[in-house]
Amino acid sequence: MFFKLSRSLRPRNEANRVLASSISGIDRLDLPKFIDQDFKKNCRILTNNTVINMINKFSTFKKMGKGRNARQASNLLEFMPEGKINLSEYSSEKLINSQKNFYVRTEVPRKLDPKSHHSIIIKGLDQTEALFEIGKFKELAQAIGATMMECAGNDLTSDFGLMSAAHWHGILFKDFLNVLKKNNESTHVIISGHDEKEQFFKRTGGILGNLLGLGVKSTKGASWIFKIEELIDYNAFLAVKMNDEELTYDHGYPIRLVVPGWYGCASIKWLNQITFINADNQELEATAQMKEFADRTNQIGVPALYKDYLPATIDLAATPIKVEIWQRKGEEKWYRIIGLVWGGKNLSELDLRITIKKRFSLTKKIEIQSQRVELANEMNHLSWQLWSYWWQPSEEGQFIIDLLPFDQTISSRRLKKHHYRRVVDV
Repeated sequence: MFFKLSRSLRPRNEANRVLASSISGIDRLDLPKFIDQDFKKNCRILTNNTVINMINKFSTFKKMGKGRNARQASNLLEFMPEGKINLSEYSSEKLINSQKNFYVRTEVPRKLDPKSHHSIIIKGLDQTEALFEIGKFKELAQAIGATMMECAGNDLTSDFGLMSAAHWHGILFKDFLNVLKKNNESTHVIISGHDEKEQFFKRTGGILGNLLGLGVKSTKGASWIFKIEELIDYNAFLAVKMNDEELTYDHGYPIRLVVPGWYGCASIKWLNQITFINADNQELEATAQMKEFADRTNQIGVPALYKDYLPATIDLAATPIKVEIWQRKGEEKWYRIIGLVWGGKNLSELDLRITIKKRFSLTKKIEIQSQRVELANEMNHLSWQLWSYWWQPSEEGQFIIDLLPFDQTISSRRLKKHHYRRVVDV
């Protein structure tokens, strides 16, 4: 999945118009080698919240809290290219976080000794419980490829760092069903993991944390109910390795669930039980985990019953990650905005619209409006990809960057709420 210069580009000034006409149809991600610019430096990207910007200036909040309420944001610049690099060569296989830089939303439960965890309980296939050895999962594991994951609570307070991508090894859930030789009529599955008691923490501590609304409360319970067909359709897998290494304790060692395209709260860690059920029972109660994250997984209120829950899927999303300054001696500066796009289900065609507005302007002057970046052919539906946009602002200052799909029928609830909006200071 790559983005190209659209023939529908409407340049802001004559210099842009001449440049655009000379490279029309050429991959925008490759633009530097056509205009022979020199990379200078990166601009600082901010949030659209002045208070958060002030806090982040002194503390990046890379690690917050402990135990169930731990939050460790990843540094998304880790894999970002810089300088005269052909971005069109950057497939999802290169956009990978190291395991130590992969975000953590919950640390390993204090009372769990992962090394003593040797099997998973399987219920509901017949009248008795069965044990499936962890060693067997490791024998069956195969390379899954690059897959990204996003926490449902990923927001500006973590600098949108509660998302990451890795190369995974595991067994697809559909293949696991074949190994189990499932032949009963169960339609759903409850996947559960180890957990510990309720905790509460404030990121900034004390009264300030409450005033800023930065406290996070968690409830006991780590399980999710899925339709079996959902896990198959979204290529869910039971993972035993990240980036060719065993999972760390905080990432779910020795085995975890990963559901691509769903928020991370559904990807249960420290897996200990899989229960097959028939959910024709309309009174089946939702799990505590589903209720806890209801407001962050686009539910209507906090439903008590499972039947009233929508799948915790990630809509189409995109955000800027870095802004570079390029300039050839004696000429005007160019700014290259580079970001990530992810989410959505099997989007084979997509046009993104970038809108850049002047911040702190009474008229909210629109600097660029409804400019299109086109989706090229390559795409990995399990992970994210780069997008890029070249820009010449007409003046200095802070500018708000927003992205939306041109096709308003594409589900993009967070984008439409400007959730991933960023600000650049030029």
